[in-house]
Amino acid sequence: MNDLKEKFEKIKQEVFILFPPDSNKKEIAYTRRNWIFPNHFNPMIELVEDMCKRYKGDEMICKISAILHDAGLVYGRTSADPKGHEERSIEYAKMIFKKYEVPKSIHWEIIGCIKATEAYAEPKKLNEKIVRTADALSQFISVHFFAKAAFSGDWNSYSVWLEKKARNNFNKICFDKERERAKPVRDYILSAIELYRRHNPI
Repeated sequence: MNDLKEKFEKIKQEVFILFPPDSNKKEIAYTRRNWIFPNHFNPMIELVEDMCKRYKGDEMICKISAILHDAGLVYGRTSADPKGHEERSIEYAKMIFKKYEVPKSIHWEIIGCIKATEAYAEPKKLNEKIVRTADALSQFISVHFFAKAAFSGDWNSYSVWLEKKARNNFNKICFDKERERAKPVRDYILSAIELYRRHNPI
């Protein structure tokens, strides 16, 4: 277990370096390491730790999955569109497995957890549900949703994006307790968007 903890810390540092320190492209500015770590990765890892204790998940499998699940937002990316980033994250994860000699017995469990973060995935295993939930919930409890407005500049398109994300991410949450935590934020977002559109029709 201690060996896996050490590997996780090395992998986390590897992913930190993968994400750029800055970006001159507004549409991918959210991939800056000093934004995505405090506003997505770190809250997600804390949620994973909490849920693994509550639901008896495998903490190290879930934490390694969490730190690798969005690597494809940078690795192998060739356009502003993040489409396909989960598959690129899996490609990156396979390289990391080899580099840090992650036990082969957990490779497919980690890959399954990364796949579980896809919008229309239907996770069956506990660890997959934990990682999927942490990915979605982290965006409700941090400034993630609101900070993305700074990368938009177009309030109408941002409101469309925000409504879709609030609805879809809420539906990705697999546990009742975590849904209860996200619900007031989701309801506020949807209510605020409705008010915005009533006074600023798209």
